[in-house]
Amino acid sequence: MGVAALVLAIIAIVFGMLPLIYTQLVGIVVGIVAVVLGVWGRKLASDQGQPTGFSTTGAALGLVAVVLSAVLYGTFIYSAGRVGDELVNKIGSEFQRTSERGGAEFRKAVEHAIQRAKVEATKPLTPPGPKPVPKVAPKPVPKLAPKLAPKLAPKPAPKLAPELVPRPAPKVPKPAPSKQPPKKPAR
Repeated sequence: MGVAALVLAIIAIVFGMLPLIYTQLVGIVVGIVAVVLGVWGRKLASDQGQPTGFSTTGAALGLVAVVLSAVLYGTFIYSAGRVGDELVNKIGSEFQRTSERGGAEFRKAVEHAIQRAKVEATKPLTPPGPKPVPKVAPKPVPKLAPKLAPKLAPKPAPKLAPELVPRPAPKVPKPAPSKQPPKKPAR
């Protein structure tokens, strides 16, 4: 029981310190379980005459985890509420200022769009279809082939220096067969 309480208390402290949503609540619940197991394990160990160190440590760390998780959770909730209120106030005042200033501008833009639509409506409609493409005479292409032929012809490969030319490997004579019989391995 004592080891389980200690392990759960450590897990509760870790979860209590994570800055994620609702991990502090997990830290509180697991910390409470660690305190219960620590107290229960301490009682069982003392009744049986065994050491109570793990149980006591588990219960104490579980209590620390519960307090730490509760304080951090309260701090996060309070901070989130303050930030939310500030955002609502800022967005609300910005929206009000924009609507007061932008109302007249919006009406002018709508009136201008209506005037443009009326002008476009009075223009005659052109039938849809492809527009005629003007015919353009092609430009004569100069004959460049005789001038470029020498430049584009393949060039011969450069000759290698004599030390870079590969040579065949020298032949190594085969060793003469030995006349002694092979040795038998010892057993």
